[in-house]
Amino acid sequence: MLKKSNVLHGPLTSEELSEAERFWIQFEQEKFFSEEFKSLKDSKIENESPLYNYIPYLDENRLIRLGGRLEFCNLSINEKHPLILPKNSWLTTLIVRREHNKVMHGGTASTLAQVRSNYWIPKGRQLVKKVIRNCFICRKYLAEPIDQLTSPLPSDRINQTPAFSVCGLDFALDLSTSITSESCKYPILFYLLAELPEHIHLELVSDMTTNSFLLAFRRFLARRVKNPETHPELKVGDVLIEENTKNKLLWKLGKIERTLPERDNKTRCYELKTSGRLLKRTVQHLYPLEL
Repeated sequence: MLKKSNVLHGPLTSEELSEAERFWIQFEQEKFFSEEFKSLKDSKIENESPLYNYIPYLDENRLIRLGGRLEFCNLSINEKHPLILPKNSWLTTLIVRREHNKVMHGGTASTLAQVRSNYWIPKGRQLVKKVIRNCFICRKYLAEPIDQLTSPLPSDRINQTPAFSVCGLDFALDLSTSITSESCKYPILFYLLAELPEHIHLELVSDMTTNSFLLAFRRFLARRVKNPETHPELKVGDVLIEENTKNKLLWKLGKIERTLPERDNKTRCYELKTSGRLLKRTVQHLYPLEL
């Protein structure tokens, strides 16, 4: 037990952190390499030892280090003779996690190179892959969208119809227009969903509000009164502006509440719950993340 007079106060120093790390490394080495410790005290090691090929030796702090032929190399002691860590130790896993964070969640090669600059882990590549596979940030960044069979083409896409009988639309910023300009215009792009996709209607609006869109859409309908077809009326909220400029790590997380299967029993739309609201998203915009 530490006496009250021996207890230090204040933030930890780098010397204290290094001393604590050496203590726990020595503790784990004595736990997993007990036979090697006994043999290395006599400067020898058994041929059957798993560390035999690493030419281990004990340094002045009674830590097992990797041997080799780099004794006279102009490198630090940790680079020439890294500390040998047991693969199955939880301390080793924590050290690999720390080095993985140092390289900004790099891949297996960069993380392993960072680890081997100070430590040597038998079969270390397997452990590094396991740590990266369980890293939440890496799993979130490397997540891929759900894959589903493409739905059958609608009748409007495969049956011959007059131009502009059935239209799709897009509402986006004109890439050729400066965003900082006060007189910035935004185009509404109508494209034909029929066998003649070259029929396009393009119109500029003053801003990207719902009212501006509805007014422009009504002007388009006023000029195209032929071939009317019954479709659900547009309402406020039908126009969505998707913002994909954020980094994937900043995307919001949601939980799927309900699946919405189609007539062919394939699910291409899901109802999911984010922080405080329910959303419907197609399968192309969902990235599964296993927690």
